Order: sequence, then structure tokens, then C-alpha cells
Amino acid sequence: MPQTIPIVPVILSGGSGTRLWPMSTPGMPKQMLSLTADETMLQLTARRAQGERFTAPIVVANERHADMVEAQLEAVGATAQALILEPVGRNTAPAIALAAIAAGSGAAPLLVMPSDHVIADVAAFHATIHAALPLVEDGWLVTFGIDPHAPETGYGWIRIGEEISGGVHRVAKFVEKPPLDVAEAMLAAGDHAWNGGIFLFARMRISRRWRFTRRASSRHRSVRWMERARRAVAFTPHRMPSRQPRRTRSTMP
Repeated sequence: MPQTIPIVPVILSGGSGTRLWPMSTPGMPKQMLSLTADETMLQLTARRAQGERFTAPIVVANERHADMVEAQLEAVGATAQALILEPVGRNTAPAIALAAIAAGSGAAPLLVMPSDHVIADVAAFHATIHAALPLVEDGWLVTFGIDPHAPETGYGWIRIGEEISGGVHRVAKFVEKPPLDVAEAMLAAGDHAWNGGIFLFARMRISRRWRFTRRASSRHRSVRWMERARRAVAFTPHRMPSRQPRRTRSTMP
């Protein structure tokens, strides 16, 4: 996977508008609001993945926000190559799976980004992506961590393992939304990061893993998916191309 192949941004914009109520509502969730800049959080997410290194984005959103998503992206010159509309949210993994299908069979890596993050230093973010790309070429699934500054119980955490290459480490363990005492211990230890929910991987790599999991599940085997994923995940701390995007309605149960 040469680094000259553009990266496909995948923007997850399926938020339900409950966490910042009453400012954020189901009809106007926080990613559609201008909270930290003149642009909305969705627009900021799209803009940090623009330029010659990136293709037009694939966006996964709630179907009730379709027109709003298109209008906001158009305002910052970021027409989606595909807009996948969910009738109901099914969390991150199904959204990524749908985006991987929409991306087709090409060799371009996918950069999965939630639409409600604040990243002040975009140049540093791009440098981190660049550092991770050689690992993606070698078949790794890369997740991005955030340097923690508080014992946050509302986020997942990552225990940082051995360094693989400059600034990129193995994931030693995923910790899902810990109780306060555990979060305080991880913060004090200094060897954990918040799980940023940003991922970089080759489409075919993730597709093969999902096919394996589906086959194993259909045979009623107990599959330790998170453990299998952990062994292949690296950690780094730091409408189709036309005038109208393709809209795809999700029919996943």
C-alpha cells in the first residue's frame, strides 16, 4: 500500500443528541453545532481530512440528518462520495462495516473519525497519521489515543504496550469505561491513554476479520473478538465522485 494512495476519510455522524441536552437535541445533535469554532464539529472533522492525501469522505449519519449533513459539508467544500443513512443507530462497528463496503475493493486505507472531536493541532494529527501508515501497510489496525489529563470514567482507556516503531505502540489492553478508582490508578500509572475512537486500517484487513468472526459465530463457537483484535492492533498516541453524493440507506437489523 504505497503512501501515495489517498486515504478514505470515514466520518461517523450518528450521534443522538442526548449528551449536551438541551443545547444538543435529537434533531440537532452536537456534531451539527458550532461549539468550539465558527464551523460546526462535523465541518471541522471534514476539513481536517481534506487535501491531496485524502479522497472525498464517506459519511455515516442518522437518516433524519441527511439534508443537514449535505448542506454543512457543501459549505466547507467537502461533498461526500457516499452518505450512508441509518434508520436507527447500531454503534460503531456496524457503521464502520457499512463504510468499508461503500469504500469498495481498492487498496486505499480508511481513516475512521467520530464527528464530535476537537483537534486543535491538525498538523500534529496529520503527522500521526503519516507515522502510522507504514504499520497499516504491514497489516496492522491502528487506533489513536489521547493523552489523559483526568480520571475520566465516560471514556474507554488503552494500556500502552511495547513500542513497535517511532511513536507507535502495541495495545496491551482495552479498558471499557472504568469506575473512578480504576481510572485514577490508570492516570497515576502514566501508561494509559484515552481511547480516541479514531482508527486507520486497510479495508481488506478489517473485512477479513469480520468475515472470520461471522463464520465463527455461525458455528456457535465462543470467539474472544477483543482479544483477537488486540493482537493485531497498534496504538499511536498523539453521494460517489459527482456533484451529488450517493445516499445509501442502511438495512442492518
